[in-house]
Amino acid sequence: MLADAQRVCYVHQYMRNKSSSNSHACGEQVASKVATQPQFQQIKLALDVHAASVVVVRMIDGAKPQPPQSFKPADFLEWAKKQEALAKEVVSCYEAGPTGFWLHRQLTALGIRNYVVCPTCLDERHSGVNNDRTDA
Repeated sequence: MLADAQRVCYVHQYMRNKSSSNSHACGEQVASKVATQPQFQQIKLALDVHAASVVVVRMIDGAKPQPPQSFKPADFLEWAKKQEALAKEVVSCYEAGPTGFWLHRQLTALGIRNYVVCPTCLDERHSGVNNDRTDA
């Protein structure tokens, strides 16, 4: 893709017959277009929200979920902002609970599509252990 953009730039420069300073500016334009394109199609974030921490499991482009990570709420928002730059779409969800909807408002303000879902017990036999690692 970079080679195609550079060819267009060189043809454009040749057609206009400009000085060498324009080629530098044209090269910067090509580099800025390439640098701003996201690496991934979709990043999914499963959140387990507590008052003092947010536990996150990330899944990139449908691949296997990555190990859980724990953040302080402010640090999580900074990290989530970086995720938005990495993908065309970032989707997150967490269970409704006593923490309210402050996190939902913050995530949507960052451009992340967030869902607050009703808490549900998915373990019908009630034999599993519920902890932060499995909850996210």
